[in-house]
Amino acid sequence: LIEEKGVIMELEREGKLVTGRDNILKMVEEYYSSLFGAEEVDRGAQEMVLGFLKERLPEDARKLLERSITNHELYEAIKTMKNNKVPGIDGLTKEFYITFWDLIGDHLLEVFDEMCETGRMPKSMRTGVISLLHKKGSPAVLSNYRPLSMVCVDYKILSRTLARRLARVLPAIINADQTCGVKGRQISSNLQLHRDVLTYIEERNLTTICVTLDQEKAFDRVNHDFLWRVIRIFDTGGKFLNWISMMYTDIICKIKINGHLTEEVQQTRGLQQGCPLSALLYVIYVEPLACAIRGKEKIRGVPLPGGEVLKISQYADDTVLYVEDDGSVREMMRTIQTFESAAGSKVNKEKSHYKFLGRWAGRRETLCGLSLCEGPIIQKGWKYLGVGGRRQNASCTWTILTSYVQTYLR
Repeated sequence: LIEEKGVIMELEREGKLVTGRDNILKMVEEYYSSLFGAEEVDRGAQEMVLGFLKERLPEDARKLLERSITNHELYEAIKTMKNNKVPGIDGLTKEFYITFWDLIGDHLLEVFDEMCETGRMPKSMRTGVISLLHKKGSPAVLSNYRPLSMVCVDYKILSRTLARRLARVLPAIINADQTCGVKGRQISSNLQLHRDVLTYIEERNLTTICVTLDQEKAFDRVNHDFLWRVIRIFDTGGKFLNWISMMYTDIICKIKINGHLTEEVQQTRGLQQGCPLSALLYVIYVEPLACAIRGKEKIRGVPLPGGEVLKISQYADDTVLYVEDDGSVREMMRTIQTFESAAGSKVNKEKSHYKFLGRWAGRRETLCGLSLCEGPIIQKGWKYLGVGGRRQNASCTWTILTSYVQTYLR
């Protein structure tokens, strides 16, 4: 995409440039029809991966998810939304709902109750408009963009209501290694953990391999049937599962390019990045992978003081693993491949890195087709959650980040 402040002038396909409004719209439509189209998954691989799930939701937490939605609960969800946000295709904003809630609140609740009975949402709630946000790399390559869904506020009200409930019960079923969206856990815990572990490994001269995984189009590749199976195993209750599956059934999107919309694209896999539930659902979706890695004896992690063993740390799809030998890396990759077959995910090996630490700091061998990070972790573009992994003072980290912001503003 060659841009004039966000205007898409051309796209690259098979080494050739595509120009012109209609040609670009058609190419974007075809790309997302393929990306959002469900792929076949391996049922046998699902059984293997799901067998590692041991946690079940306690009865009191399940009752919280299953109880009837109230007018007050919907209003509280609206109040947590930010002002001045772009509405969905119906044009109704959060401010509209806040202003006229006394008039429309009970009617909206009736609509949601009817949806619960029929198992289907109206088309306006099923339709999103996608804007493309450039991440990095060539702006002429569509895969370098993140699709952000603009959905209608009534959809967001229901989704946020369910998300607020779900966040409260996730600690009962999601291991502490995962911090995204789980009540009482913070992203800063991941950063501090990695800095402490790196120091611990260096001071004790342990043999360690650190691996960072890059999940290709992580949210867009989520297989819905697999996700529903995970939710069912966690025993969240039939009514709650019906709510969630309804919100991802017959989903339609249109991609906005230069002020124009593509034709409708059916979304039969993936989570809408713009839906308040998406991050929490992804955390549930990826938990079987973490459980499998923790549960396999052939994957040997870093022994910590007190008898604990660290193998994996996650923030949504950002995953870092620590293992003590090459065989553990190979078994880890076999486990990941099984999860890919079961859940439809895909690891980008070119963007997934490994580094030898401690006593093995000088090793350079190739492992499982991953990319070796030879310099310090803060170099070579290998960072975790936007912050360098090695010990460094706060001023160094913030100097780097503020320089990016200043460059962007200029």
